[in-house]
Order: sequence, then structure tokens, then C-alpha cells
Amino acid sequence: MTRLATVSAAIVVAALPFGLAQKDASAQTFGNSEARLIVDTSRNNELRFKLDFKGKTFSDVMRFESAKERTFGSGYLVEFGERTGVYCFVDDKVVLNRLTGWNKGKMVKLTGVIEAAMFDKIELDNCKIDEAEGAVLAQPRQ
Repeated sequence: MTRLATVSAAIVVAALPFGLAQKDASAQTFGNSEARLIVDTSRNNELRFKLDFKGKTFSDVMRFESAKERTFGSGYLVEFGERTGVYCFVDDKVVLNRLTGWNKGKMVKLTGVIEAAMFDKIELDNCKIDEAEGAVLAQPRQ
């Protein structure tokens, strides 16, 4: 029995670097203050990006920047934040109708699942976009 426990413990320890034993880490939520870190990690080490950020929640109050028709595929590319920001692909007509009344700079509560990072922007899946009147932006870490 002791040998089985030792082998089991060794397997768990060996799995740690690959995220197989990190169930609590997937519940971690990131926000605008970590956006630069997320983008830089993706640019410098895609494997680490996948381990540390992909599939995890991103949630924060950000500025609405733009909504543009997608070049490929259906729906719209909706961007939030300034230099290092976030984007979502939106097909939901109810959400699109709400966006038509927004101007650049509107404060928005944004939540989604981190999928990728490119061109100083984080791509989110399953975006939830809500108005955030009176909200204050968190300042990104330097």
C-alpha cells in the first residue's frame, strides 16, 4: 500500500506543470490590470499562455472602443480598452441592437473566457457585455 501511495503522489507531482492537478487555478479571474501580462505571455511563450490564461475568465469594466462588421464570418468584432484591450465576436441581435446606441468611451462591464491574444488584444469567447454606468476603470499594472 505504501508503494502505491508513493507512485500516486509522484504522478500528481509530475502532472502539476501541465495543469492536470490545478483545478482551483481554472477558477481564477483576470482583468484589465493583467491584460498586458496576458498579451506579453502569449507573444513570448504560447505554452505558458495556454497553461496560465487560456480558458480562464476575464472580467472587468472597460471602455467601449468600436464595433465593426467581421471581414470573414458573420457578426461583428467588438473592441474594448485602449492600447492593450479585449475583443469579442458578437452575433446576438439583442446585444448588437444595444451596441448601436453606444459611443466610443462608454463604460462597459465585460466578462468572457480567454481564448487567444494577438496584436495587443485579448480574444474572449462567450462574452457578456453590460452597461456599467458610474463605473471607475481599474488602472493597469505597469
